[in-house]
This record gives sequence, C-alpha cells and structure tokens, in this order.
Amino acid sequence: MSSPFLIWTMQRTGGTSLTELLMAMSEHRSAEHEPFNWAKKQPRQFWPITEAWNTTHNADVLRASLDGLFAQRFLVKHCYELLSMSFNMHLMQAAAGTPYRHVVLRRRDEPSRLVSKFIAESQGTWFKDYARKVFTQVAEGDRKLAPLPVDRVVGHYRHSEDATKFINDTLASLDVPRLEIWYEDLYTGTRDERLAHLNRLFDFLSFSHADVAEHRALIDEKIFQSGQNTRSVASLLPNLGDVLEGLQSAGCDISQSPLAEGVELPGRDVLPAGPRDRIARECAVFAQTYAAVGPYLEIGREGPQHAVLNHPDFAGAERTFVSGRAGRPQDGVAAHVADPNDLGALFPDASFGTVLWINGLAHDKRFWRTLDEIGRVLKPGGTLIVVSPGFSKSAGQAGIAITGQKGNAIADATLTYRVHDAPDYWRLSPQGLRDAVLDGFAVREVRVMMMPPRMFGVATKPD
Repeated sequence: MSSPFLIWTMQRTGGTSLTELLMAMSEHRSAEHEPFNWAKKQPRQFWPITEAWNTTHNADVLRASLDGLFAQRFLVKHCYELLSMSFNMHLMQAAAGTPYRHVVLRRRDEPSRLVSKFIAESQGTWFKDYARKVFTQVAEGDRKLAPLPVDRVVGHYRHSEDATKFINDTLASLDVPRLEIWYEDLYTGTRDERLAHLNRLFDFLSFSHADVAEHRALIDEKIFQSGQNTRSVASLLPNLGDVLEGLQSAGCDISQSPLAEGVELPGRDVLPAGPRDRIARECAVFAQTYAAVGPYLEIGREGPQHAVLNHPDFAGAERTFVSGRAGRPQDGVAAHVADPNDLGALFPDASFGTVLWINGLAHDKRFWRTLDEIGRVLKPGGTLIVVSPGFSKSAGQAGIAITGQKGNAIADATLTYRVHDAPDYWRLSPQGLRDAVLDGFAVREVRVMMMPPRMFGVATKPD
C-alpha cells in the first residue's frame, strides 16, 4: 500500500500535473487542489476549516478538524505561502502523528514562478486554455501586458523565502518523512535524468513497480507532455528588467532563469540570447505545451549543428534532421543532406510523430511541395511546428518610429526580417501562416514573437 501524502508547494511552482499523477496512482482519497484556499466563485473543499481558524483562532477546534481530515487519508497539495504560518504549524503538527509523508516541491527558477504568478493575477491566466488565448493575443500585439508591481513582487519573494525556511525547519524538527524535490528536475533534462528523480519520488511514497507500470501512459502525459507556458510572453513585460533588478537586489538568484537572458542588469553581463537559442527554447515550450511526441523530424535551412532538436528538452528522443546543407550533427541526431521537396527516398509514410519546419519556408521556392512531404511523413494526429520570418503590426504599433528622407513619419511601414541568405522568397502574415500554409491541418496556435517578427505556428495532422 502506498503512503498518504501532503505536498507543500507555492503558487505557480508547476505542481498541478505532478499532483494529478500522484493522486491517480494512489488508492487514498484525493482532496481538491489547494483545498484550504478561498476562491472567488466557490470556496475550496476545506475552506470552512481555514475560515473557522481565521475567525476564532481556536486551536482545539482546528486540531480536531485536521485530525478528522487526516484520519480519512485525504491526499493534499497545499500552497503554504498563502496561509498564515500559525495555520501551517497546526497542519504539520496534526499530520506528524499519522503515516503521512511530506513532499516539498520547489522551483530553482524563482523569477519565472513570481512573474507567472503576477501575470496570472493581472490577466486572469490561471488555467491553460484561457492562458493560451491571452498569450496569443499578447504575442500578436492585440493585447498588452501591464507593468508588474515591482515592490509587491520583491515583497512576495521575501515572504516566500521566509515561509519556505519555516516549513522546512518545522518539518525537520518534527522528524517526519520529508522529501524535497525540484520542478526543474522533473520537467527539464533528458528523459533518463527525469525518470531517476521521479522514481525516487515513487519510492518515497511507496508506490510499487506494478503501480508505476499501470500508469505509464499517465506518467508520459503528466510529466513528459506537460509544463508551463508563461515564459514565452514574459519577455514582453514592459518592466521585466526592473522586476529582475529588484529581485536580484533582494538576494534572488536569477542566474538559472531564462527570463534574465538578454537583460542587462547592474553589475552583471548580458547573458547571450541569440535568435537561434530563442527559437529553440520556444519550440521546446510549444512541443511540451501541445504534447508533441517522437520520433522527431526537423526540416531546417542551416546545418545540423544549428538544429532546434539539439535543445536539451528533446534529448533522449529519436531525432532526425534534414537540410540542403552539410554540417556537424550532435550526438543523438541523425542528419541527412536532402531536398525537402522530395523526401521519398529517405522516409516512408507516417514515419514521425512531430515535424519541425524551422526557417526553411522563406527560402523554399516551392514550399508547397515540402508541405506535401510533411503531410506524408507525419503520423495521423502528429504535430507540426513551423517557424518563419514574417510581419504583423506596423512599426508605429510596435513603438518604433520610421521616417522618410525628409523626416516625415511613415505611419504604415511594416517591420520584417531583412532579405538574407539568398535565395529568399517569402514573408508571411499570421493569417497567411494560418490560412494558407497550415490549410488542411488543425491549427492549434499561431503566434508572432521576437523582433524582427517570426511567425510560430503549431498544428496537428487530422487522424
């Protein structure tokens, strides 16, 4: 029999999918996520316990309520920084006399967690479907992110640090079974590395090999096909540099945060954030968000040394790269020099679960032939990710003034990537990518990012 558990975490750490997995694997009863919280539409499952404590501070009543809860072996995920430390103390003490095991889920990339939290508060993007809609509008310039309140972000960081120390110190003093795990260990790195951390957690909670084997498909869904997606729009925050500077001044380690790449801060060099790196990171986020699976094929413009599939998030999967140029492939990526208009000699039909078409469309004189080949080699239900230079809003809408030779403003000028790497044939609008290039696919998302603009499109092949 597995152990009942209490997951101690903070808001926007990224523990929802993990908790869903562990609750599904356990034979014990599942409580609503964050059951002691108050919610605007409907208070959470155990909010009356919290409300009674906040009103009366009667420790005997609180302890009796918690004892009854733990006697029923409810599985709980609890955001400890949102409630008082006195409430948390009683919660830990009540659980200490039971068979419960305690998992402390943390985030090394604290800036991303905090930015995600405050964007969610500002935009209402707590749930994935609505978040995807809002982030698309932001990326395409139809919606703007408001500046984050730097003082509140920094204040919440300090509160979170104090709360985490209190939770860990108290659990240690109670001498209860406790395991500290990190979001990044489960959701980044190679598959084998992530499985090693996950199996350590399974062992800690006494899940059997049979339990794990029975839930293989769910493990893939919740761990290897899940993740957060706020990062892709965080770079559009008008005061991101101020937020990061404030966090750094408060002692926050920003060195492991992708948000800091390309941002100049006092006493610190700018971290490299070239367009190739940015495109690779965004494609990895899209692949994770839309549950893309291997085998992977990348159709690129440059040599294999610049492949998006070299990104660590794709490590461990079966990966193939095709381009008209030779180069030095990285370990684990099979590279071919071939014309993407005709891949029949290389790949049979329905060979790949995901195809990435990266910066090749603009230079492909007959790109529709490559599209036909993509449709042929992609499995039914497979994912297509397209990246190509394009154009969207006018320069004025992007906050850039363009003037003619006489100094007069050119109001309708549109920004796009310069002519480069001849031959260079095509530029796309978001509508062009969605309605023309992805015609016949089920379009999941089209987004404009970076400057000059790149079009990012995600679609699936119909079953």
